[in-house]
Amino acid sequence: MGEVAVHGWAQRYTREEAERLIGIAPDHLKDEVRALIENVNRAHDDARRYATPTGAWYHVSPHDISTGSTLVPGGLDPAAPTSGEFYTRDGFGADTGTMADMGAARAQFVWLTTTLEDARFWADTLGADHVYEVQPIDAPRPWNGTGVDGWVVTAATIIGRPEPA
Repeated sequence: MGEVAVHGWAQRYTREEAERLIGIAPDHLKDEVRALIENVNRAHDDARRYATPTGAWYHVSPHDISTGSTLVPGGLDPAAPTSGEFYTRDGFGADTGTMADMGAARAQFVWLTTTLEDARFWADTLGADHVYEVQPIDAPRPWNGTGVDGWVVTAATIIGRPEPA
């Protein structure tokens, strides 16, 4: 059985839940159920790493932007597609427009991540050629209250470009 690819929130199974699921699985599937539970728990733990600020903040963009520039929602071309359209395009479902705890739609924020590894993941996923280290202008807030899905600010300043992977 292959690895479970999860980016974002995943439910972590407790030992009791795992034992119950393995217990009710047919004998010929017990090893696969055990492996699936281990992979989901590993994915959950990996996703939680991105929920904890590291002191550095990163942003990805399809645009080549100069160090010292201020990033704002809509950026260089307010008519250009936003990263929020990625969710609709790739089957994540339409952006509902407003999350109760955020007070605004995802396109009204500059999105950040807490690790270079996660920034590179998003650059690849979104087809964005540029990863920037940034300094948030306001305090980053965890999207949807957890930070697992990303962090948002109203603006950030580009302070550098990490070396390519």
